[in-house]
Amino acid sequence: MTLNGCEQKPSERQYTEVVIERPKAGVSAMTDPHAGMGISVPGAMMPVANSADLTWTLPQGWMEGAAGGMRLATFHLKNAPKDIDVSIVALEGMAGGLESNLGRWLGQIQLPAAENDLKKLIAEAKSVRIQDRSEAKVYDLTGLTKDGNAASMIVAVISANSKTVFVKMTGSKNNCRRQKDNFLELVRSISAP
Repeated sequence: MTLNGCEQKPSERQYTEVVIERPKAGVSAMTDPHAGMGISVPGAMMPVANSADLTWTLPQGWMEGAAGGMRLATFHLKNAPKDIDVSIVALEGMAGGLESNLGRWLGQIQLPAAENDLKKLIAEAKSVRIQDRSEAKVYDLTGLTKDGNAASMIVAVISANSKTVFVKMTGSKNNCRRQKDNFLELVRSISAP
């Protein structure tokens, strides 16, 4: 008994290119600035397109990395680039609300978003004056874990002229605490007219 193989022609594959355009003025959509997934949700906020109306001064010992996606700017330490990651993101409007943002940030560093923790973070937030005399609120999440090597974060939130600017530093608890003064220096230097 002999078996004959079937002659098969190579299968033809088809691809469809999907182009996602930015909504026109008056239409709003949101991309979560912290999840980086790029999913548009009708009826929410849009990122501010560029940093032309924001200025800042780089702290000594820091370097600017590539911006992209939702980030207007990215910063790292010159001598240890992986120790911290600092970003500046600007969104139009209220940007989702403080408690939901705090809850998301806690989730990003693997901490539960307990209601008491949220209330404590909000109550203990320090106010910092920025360059144009606006105010930033600073939420320091480093006190929520005892492990110095655990992931942590410090975030400054600036509301100015119909936009919300987030300055976020992530790294280990120890690295964030070591760089907190430089982080606050960066925040104070921001002008968001």
